[in-house]
Amino acid sequence: MGDEQGFTLWEVCLSLMLFSGWFILISPFILHGNERIVQLEQSFQTYERLQEEVLREAEQPTGMLEVCEANLCLPTL
Repeated sequence: MGDEQGFTLWEVCLSLMLFSGWFILISPFILHGNERIVQLEQSFQTYERLQEEVLREAEQPTGMLEVCEANLCLPTL
C-alpha cells in the first residue's frame, strides 16, 4: 500500500477552510474598493459638470466668482 492516490477527507476539509478564510479576509477590501471607485466616479462627474459651467460662464459672463455643487467649487475664468 505504498502509492496512495487522491485526497483524504481531512485534506479536502482543510483546503475548504483555508479558501473560505482567505475569502472572508479579502472580501471586505474588495467591497470597500468598489465603494471608493463609485465615489471617485461621482466626484469626477460632478467636476465635469462644474467645468462645463465654468466654460459657459467664460462665454457669457454673469459676474459669478465661482461655480459650486455640493462641497466642490471651481473658480470662474
